[in-house]
This record gives sequence, structure tokens and C-alpha cells, in this order.
Amino acid sequence: MEKIGLLIDTTSYTRDDLLNRSIIKAAPLGVSIDGVLYKEPDLSFETMMKYLSEGRKMMTSQPSPGEFLHLYEAYYKEGYTHIFVVALSEKVSGTYQSAVLAKSLVDFPITISVHAPKVASFGVALGLPILADAIEKGISFDALEALYTKTYANAHVMFTLSNLMHLFRGGGPSTVAPHFGGHFRI
Repeated sequence: MEKIGLLIDTTSYTRDDLLNRSIIKAAPLGVSIDGVLYKEPDLSFETMMKYLSEGRKMMTSQPSPGEFLHLYEAYYKEGYTHIFVVALSEKVSGTYQSAVLAKSLVDFPITISVHAPKVASFGVALGLPILADAIEKGISFDALEALYTKTYANAHVMFTLSNLMHLFRGGGPSTVAPHFGGHFRI
């Protein structure tokens, strides 16, 4: 019998009910503020906005392969036979590559499938309850692969900003547009 876990990264953790499901774990992204590294869940939205408004230098970094490996091991120790990873798009982050690299380091018997839909954050999060519900109802791993493909088949990247400060600090629209097929409008 297959026991499937659903592993996401914290950029997709946009709803509190996601991590209330025992099958879901989240790999935390790093946030560096003035050179001090934090794990994303350790900082509140209000704290990050305060630091941004103060003009502090903030950068994010993908979860390390070691973080993914630790989570793969945790699933294995809990009796999972399969892990389905849905990571932030490889076009905007190295999270997918960290998950793939960690998969290559696994030395215990577990099946891992790593995916990166062409969406981010909320776009990923919208499909996660569909996948989680199917896992909880006993879907097979092969059928889950097909459901994933169907769920994210016609995905488009869309995001909102509370203001343009974040975008211009990151290099402006010309830096972001190539990651989204050149389609970027203000």
C-alpha cells in the first residue's frame, strides 16, 4: 500500500489549513535581513514589511538540499513510501533544484517525484488542496502524477504587489519580465 506525502515550500504556504494536514510538510525559504539569515516561518508579514519600510536590505534564498533531505528522511521515518514535491517554479527560484539535488542524495527506499508548476505562491497554493484531498482519499501515485498535470496544465503567472518598492529594489520590471515570458505590465 502506498503512503504518499505532499512536500511544498513556504512560498506556497498561503493558507493555514494546508499545514494542518498530516500529509503536508513545508521546506522553509531563507530570508536574509542585513546579512542575518532567518527561516521564512520565523518572520511575520508585519516584521518583514517593517524592515522593508525602513529600507533594510532583504534577500531570499531557496531551501537548501539538506533541508529537503531532512524532510525526505522525516517522511520515511513516518512510514511514507512516496513523496510528491511541488516546489516554486525553477524560473524564479532554485528551490526546485534543491529538491532534485536532495533526491539524488537519498539512500533509503522511497519514491520521490519533484515538480515545479509554472506558477508561484498563490498559483501553486490553489492546486494543493486538490492534490491533498486526492491523497487523503487514497489516490495512487501514478494517478496523482496525472492529476498534478491536469491541475496545473493551463497555469499562468500572476501576482500583485502592495506597491512597486519591492519590484524596483529587485531590479525593476525589466529584470522580472524575462522570467514570465516577457509578459509583464504595470
